[in-house]
Amino acid sequence: MSLAKKARYRLEWIGLRGLASTIPLLSRRAAHRLSRDLGSIAYRVDKRGRTTAHANLGLVFPEKSEAEIAELAKKSFQSFAQT
Repeated sequence: MSLAKKARYRLEWIGLRGLASTIPLLSRRAAHRLSRDLGSIAYRVDKRGRTTAHANLGLVFPEKSEAEIAELAKKSFQSFAQT
């Protein structure tokens, strides 16, 4: 495994540990807002996942506009972050 991949996995682990210890301390409202914000960030950062989501949603909902597809994809990322 490359050094860059090891560093990435380590940073992800640290981030998840931080969230796992912080989220129980938050109110339900704050936790919901945090998850929504993290989902929005993931939507912007994960180009490959975003492209895949747009393609899949375009196949399932051919009548929807590109803006509607983008909104559905973003909400999907937010929903995943909430779980």
